[in-house]
Amino acid sequence: MLVVLIILFLTFGVCLVSKKTFGSALSFSLMIIPIILFLSQMIFETFKVGLYLIYGLAVIGFGITIYKIIKRDKNFLKNIFSKGFFAFIIIVVLIFIIDYHKHFWEFDEIAHWGEMVREMTRIDKFYSVKESLLVWHKDYPPFLSLFELLWCSVLKYSEETVSIAFHVYMFGIICPYLVDKINKKINILFLPLIIMLVILMLDPYQIFKSIQRDLILAVMGATTLAFIVSENPQIVWGFRLALAVS
Repeated sequence: MLVVLIILFLTFGVCLVSKKTFGSALSFSLMIIPIILFLSQMIFETFKVGLYLIYGLAVIGFGITIYKIIKRDKNFLKNIFSKGFFAFIIIVVLIFIIDYHKHFWEFDEIAHWGEMVREMTRIDKFYSVKESLLVWHKDYPPFLSLFELLWCSVLKYSEETVSIAFHVYMFGIICPYLVDKINKKINILFLPLIIMLVILMLDPYQIFKSIQRDLILAVMGATTLAFIVSENPQIVWGFRLALAVS
């Protein structure tokens, strides 16, 4: 899917600049996308500038990747094709399968979480403006809704697309990072993915399959803690700053 390629090549560019593995760079990419779209709306009163910037950065990342492959830059290729890269691909495939033909069923999903994305896609403005048909929680600041907006802008708005975007963010921001940090036996690579699959499949109350933001708060908190305990303190400030701004 095109939006997955955009995320991949954007992350490859971050790998080049930061000299980090894919798992670490992906966490930053996923966090910076909503910030770009937020600033685009605040400064230019449209999401299109931010979307074009993200597309442009992805194209640059694609060009860099092709150049590095031709030059056989082993360090760069090792970083982008780390264990976290393959973990992310597995995550995306599983989420596409699990969220196939997914529909909202909880009140909050129908009343505002999904509607926020629909309205921003429709009017190209924040859902808080008077033109928006959103009824509930117009005062909520957008963040993850902007990441979902990217998916709906590349594809089209649907409950399935919003659900896929939500779960890609939720599991993509932490699982590949943790996988890259595991330097033990190769079979441990799949441990976070197996846990993810079990949680999603054995979820009779549809808690983890929903797009409730409560889950993201827990994941973002866990991601922040993972950065703090495993990264160089000087480097982790950049990630913490991105989280604080969001």
